[in-house]
Formats: sequence, C-alpha cells, structure tokens
Amino acid sequence: MTVKWGIIGCGDVVEHKVGPAFNQVKDSELIAVIDINAEKAKDFAQRRGVPKYYSDVDALLGDDEINAVYIATPNYLHAQSTIKAAEHGKHILCEKPMALTVKECEKMINACEENKVKLMIAYYQRFQPAHQKPRELIRQGVIGKIIMCKAQTGGWGQPEGWLRRNELSGGGVLANVGCHIIDLLRYLLGEIVELSAYTDALVFEYPVEDIASLTVRFEDGVHGLLNFCCDLAWAIPFDPSNVGNTIEICGTKGRISWPIFVEGDLIVKVYVNNELQKYKYTTDKVLQRVPMIKHFAECVKMNKEPSIPGIEGLKDLQVVLAAYESSKTKKVVKVKDVV
Repeated sequence: MTVKWGIIGCGDVVEHKVGPAFNQVKDSELIAVIDINAEKAKDFAQRRGVPKYYSDVDALLGDDEINAVYIATPNYLHAQSTIKAAEHGKHILCEKPMALTVKECEKMINACEENKVKLMIAYYQRFQPAHQKPRELIRQGVIGKIIMCKAQTGGWGQPEGWLRRNELSGGGVLANVGCHIIDLLRYLLGEIVELSAYTDALVFEYPVEDIASLTVRFEDGVHGLLNFCCDLAWAIPFDPSNVGNTIEICGTKGRISWPIFVEGDLIVKVYVNNELQKYKYTTDKVLQRVPMIKHFAECVKMNKEPSIPGIEGLKDLQVVLAAYESSKTKKVVKVKDVV
C-alpha cells in the first residue's frame, strides 16, 4: 500500500521543510495540494512535480486517490480542516499547535474516532535521534533521579501575517515555538502539572508575545525553567552558533545538554562523575521531518495508533493555555484546570 498524500495549505513550512520530505519516505507519495491562493497551489505543484492542485478544499478531500492529508493551514483553521478531513475518511497529520482551544481539540479527536481515521500532531522533534538519546539515558538512570530541567529557545524571525494576530495564531512565541519544547519535555519527563508564567511583547508592537518565561513543576516533582525567545530573532538578534538554543536536564548523578532546532551537527553532552561523553548527530530541515512522516505512513498502512495522537496535542495546548492564564492572573495555575 502506498500512502497518497494531499497537503492543505502551501505556506513556508510546506515550501521549505515538510513538503520535500513526503517523497523521501518509502510507499509515501505527495499527489495533491490546495491553498486558498490558487496560484500558490499551482506554482508549488508545478515546481515540485505534484500531479494535482486544487483551489477548493472540498475538491481535494473528495479525491478518492488521496488517503491521508497533512494540514498546514493557519492555526485557527486546524480544527475545521481536521474535522472535515475526518468526515471524508482521510487520515490526518496536523501541524502544531493542535488548535486554539481545548474544546476544539476534543472535537478533532472525536471526529477522527467516529470516522475511524488516524490523527497525529506534527511534533517532529520527538523523532530526532538527538532527542531520543537523552530519553534513553534518562530511562536507564544514567544521570540519576531527575531534579530539574532548563530550556531556552525561540522563533523563526519576526512574525508576519496571521502569526501577528492572536485570534488566528493562538498567541506568539509560546504558542507557536514554545509548544515544541513543552511537547518534548513531556515526552522526556512526563506531565507538567502546574506553572507560573510571564508573557510579554517587549520588542514588537503586536498583540502577540515575543517573549515567554515559565516556571513549571512536573508530576514527579521535577522543576523546570523555560524561556522562549532568548538568542533568536523573534526579539533578539539571531545567534548562528545556536549556543542559547538548548535543553539541559539535571539529575543526582549528572546532567545532559543538547541543542534543539539546529541543522547540521548536533552534539549531545552527558556529564557523569565529572566525565564528559559526546554523541554526534547530523540533520537538516527536510530530513528532520522524514522520520515523522515515515512513522505516520506506517501507522496508516499497518493500522497502528500514532505515537503522538490527538490527546498529546491537547495536553500540550493545556500547558500553553495555563501559561497564558498565569501571565494574565499573576497566579500559579494547575494545568488540569484549563478547559
């Protein structure tokens, strides 16, 4: 069986990152695209050798040759697009953040369950070997009992278009970049149960934040300090060395630190008993997405549950929304209380 894909939305992430990855996966083929801008869909299809392009989403979803879709619309359309795709019997890989509200996430999950289609949220970072190595070492107890974590990262440049509008994007650097780190830390350390946060627009005069700082507590008591913006161009000049774009996890026997959102060589550093070990990995913006697409395609072909189902996207969004609530109320917020 070949998974034949349709893409809904032909923006930057499709053009430069995810789009080229589909045809690099065995038994996976990109055969159609649609964008609200018909000329953009046509141009993308012709340049990328995609056989079909549409200007109407119902036409793409009505194409019986397509059995899976990748949803890369603006965030406020994720729920609507997912529900419609599910009703057409298409399996769905949806960009992050999953939606704007918990209720929207629940509707997406229910629609996919009712129509017996797969739903996965595109947190591609989970599939990177450079992130899986720390998870393996943590589970082996190499650095002992985990006590705390620190994460520092940021955006992709000054937000443009719909990303500047809170009602379309769901927020700024926290909702659109920080959610990747939140998801990755949940993958590594378990659930975040409560937090306090500050979110501010200190540089750009937009209604979305360009910096967010969170203090979080995980279910087993681990503390976390998360800063989204530092050293990157949402507000601060980009650092090509990416030295500030890192995660560090500290335990009773040692610590692990490594970069995130880095292309080229990535070094995972492990300090145990005053000794340093290094693990080297290499990737680029397209190859980073290939394992995610491969996994989802295998789930479709073998009728397996994806490793990042809708409930994971919902939980990530709950943490994001709790941070916004904390910033607004200046109080500690329990994540489970966010609805």
